[in-house]
Amino acid sequence: MSPKPEGAQEPAGRVRAGRIGRRVALGFYFAFLVYITVVAFWSVVPQIFWPASSAPADADCATGLRELTVDLRARAAGGVTANASALDFAAWDDRYHALAARCESDDRYHRVGVLRHRLDTTLRRFAREDARLFDEVERSLTAATSPREGS
Repeated sequence: MSPKPEGAQEPAGRVRAGRIGRRVALGFYFAFLVYITVVAFWSVVPQIFWPASSAPADADCATGLRELTVDLRARAAGGVTANASALDFAAWDDRYHALAARCESDDRYHRVGVLRHRLDTTLRRFAREDARLFDEVERSLTAATSPREGS
């Protein structure tokens, strides 16, 4: 193939095909952008402004807060032996936020929320700093009380 001279132009059909291809590609690109925007808007906005409620509809403020506090106490008791970093408060948070309309003027509602965050922080700190020592002591105690082979 010989190189084209500098003044030579491409055939008109080839130039037109290039423009059409570029327009089709841009059309697909913008259609994809519009699709992503609509899907994101459709899924994120309802989750922010109208979250699903998992609290019972008939629970009053005091009963709901009592149930949440009992659940926090159970998580605190079980958090020492379990992997504290794996604790998931999502279901608890859903129940807590569902009580917001019924407990908006009750100071206890906000204190239970503070208690939840303090418990989460404490359990994460325990998992980060002390869980390894706890496990080592537990293993050494288990090994010390198990019968030794050959005795």
